[in-house]
Amino acid sequence: MGKVICVVCNFNKCNFVVNCVKSLLEQTFSDIEIIVVDNASTDNSVEELKHLYGDRIFIVQNQENLGGSGGFNTGLKEALKRESKYIMLIDNDVVLAPDCVNIMYSYMEEHQDVGILGPTVRMMREPEKIQDLGGSINERFNMNGNYFAQVDKNMPEELECDYVSTCSAMARTSAIRKFGLMPEDNFIYWDDVEWSKKCQLAGYKTMAINSAKVWHNFQSANI
Repeated sequence: MGKVICVVCNFNKCNFVVNCVKSLLEQTFSDIEIIVVDNASTDNSVEELKHLYGDRIFIVQNQENLGGSGGFNTGLKEALKRESKYIMLIDNDVVLAPDCVNIMYSYMEEHQDVGILGPTVRMMREPEKIQDLGGSINERFNMNGNYFAQVDKNMPEELECDYVSTCSAMARTSAIRKFGLMPEDNFIYWDDVEWSKKCQLAGYKTMAINSAKVWHNFQSANI
């Protein structure tokens, strides 16, 4: 197996990011490296992470809040200095099912044409409901999460998407080296939509799979 580097972007969500990292440390996948990028939090996030997890994680501290795109790019730049087959971007208010990384890794290994892969994202406060299984853009350029607010019944196992939300997304490292970092024009929203488009323009698919699951604190919008 090749390594998966998991990049978590955090700003002032100490309790959430602690649980996010905990779920990463409990993954069944055997070779994970965790990088937490902190966007100049003032709520003791960094101190708590160091206290609880020590050298099991690597923390990068930005001197200012660079938003979702800037924070993730800090982590991507750090991850690209290291050896890994895949890099996974994760919001601080996400918790992963224990087999999530393993399922996504296996899918990426079997589908070399996929550049970015998303799991089923469920709502943390209403866990029976779906936030998205990837997303779609209609003819009016409106963006919608696939199966939003529906219950997980009769959903496809895999779905090609117009975009994948980077609240939780695994990208092929070799593909990132071709299509590049996240666009930083948008501080927090829609950067993942543009990143998915860059991926597609480089010749890769963006997909989502239902068997890999995460829970996202959907109502909490600030990164």
